[in-house]
Amino acid sequence: MNDGMLQLQMVVPSLKADASLTANLKKDEDMVMDLETIMHLSEISYQQKASLKYDNDKFEVELKSDLNSETQKMIPNVEAHRRQLQQLVDEILDQRVAKTDMKLRHIITKGIEAGNIWLDKLTAHIPTLAKLRSKRSLSDLALPALPEKLFLQSDTLFRYQFNKDKMAISLPLPLGGKKSEELNVPNSLSVPLIDLPQIGLYIPPRAYQLPRFTIPPSLDLSLPLLGLAAASTKISSNFYSWEGSISGGNNTADVPSYTAQFRATAQSPFSLLSYKLEGKKLFFCQVT
Repeated sequence: MNDGMLQLQMVVPSLKADASLTANLKKDEDMVMDLETIMHLSEISYQQKASLKYDNDKFEVELKSDLNSETQKMIPNVEAHRRQLQQLVDEILDQRVAKTDMKLRHIITKGIEAGNIWLDKLTAHIPTLAKLRSKRSLSDLALPALPEKLFLQSDTLFRYQFNKDKMAISLPLPLGGKKSEELNVPNSLSVPLIDLPQIGLYIPPRAYQLPRFTIPPSLDLSLPLLGLAAASTKISSNFYSWEGSISGGNNTADVPSYTAQFRATAQSPFSLLSYKLEGKKLFFCQVT
């Protein structure tokens, strides 16, 4: 059987909930397996997909998920709760610091301004830091308005590209080249007479010839060389988005070389949580 499918479903009307599971398998020159899960509970829906692919060139796994919820229906007074929480934050910031005539809001504002000035000076000497920073302000402490719908989506992928080249390894074995005669292994194994009339067991004596053998000098193995691996993840929501990837492995064309690189990007209404990082390195090997 090259193709197969399995499907399960469950419904709970009293809870306004239902769930389903679907699995598919296809096998020809390559193998593909898909798994999908869907769930609904009141105002919340969740979907997850998993896919596995395998062939002679690569191995790949992908995971996707999607979560949605109706915020306004789940929490009718969500905006009122947000205003109350924002009021609580403002009250904390307006607290007067003991033994000073300043409020906590003023101290935090001056601290953020000093941090921005210090980063400006540091960036002038190290230009690459310009990609890693963003201006901060007290507005970062303001709570964003909640949307009518909340969602959380993720997509993760892992791929490994096989290397067609192989490396031969020879492992020396202990007592390599020795024959069974040199190791004093007997030529035969004798079983004595077994006679138990009480239980009706009778086994006549018998001799079994043991084969001759020679231990090889070494064990030869053929191992595939390092391939190229890559992994990436992307997460998206109303308030935060993050995307990152990392890869590394054998990148040989004409000259043996290896590569490694990474990248990460984050975006958020809170600029304190927003950043961007990336790096890449290429290694060359000289063959003499």
